[in-house]
Amino acid sequence: MQCSNHGRCTDDRPRVQSTPGPSALEKRGVDATTTTAGAGALLGLGFGMLLLYFIVQGLIIGLLARWALPGPDPMSYPKTILFGIGGSVLGGLVGSLLGDVGSGSALISLALSVAGAAALIWFFRRRDKRPPTA
Repeated sequence: MQCSNHGRCTDDRPRVQSTPGPSALEKRGVDATTTTAGAGALLGLGFGMLLLYFIVQGLIIGLLARWALPGPDPMSYPKTILFGIGGSVLGGLVGSLLGDVGSGSALISLALSVAGAAALIWFFRRRDKRPPTA
């Protein structure tokens, strides 16, 4: 073993430098430096489009559910969207209990979503109209 004047000691064995191998992306011929930035931008665009899809889908389902229920309903658009999204979740749960109806027919999924939203609207309308207790 040899020691230099800086306090570092080295032995005489040859050193094997370990170089990292190519990443999985590089093995497929994809440049990893641009992919990371591209994936972040793609994720941001994908999330925004997903959010827009949920809002539009919730509005359509909510409007159909309000139209299916009799009587006037002075409900705001954000509330309609939330009832539509909630009805879609409820309809999806019912569909999965019935045996994976969601993958069978889009019309059945739409009907279950509208029925779920109508049930939620009916429930909350009924809950709000209770007579006050004395």
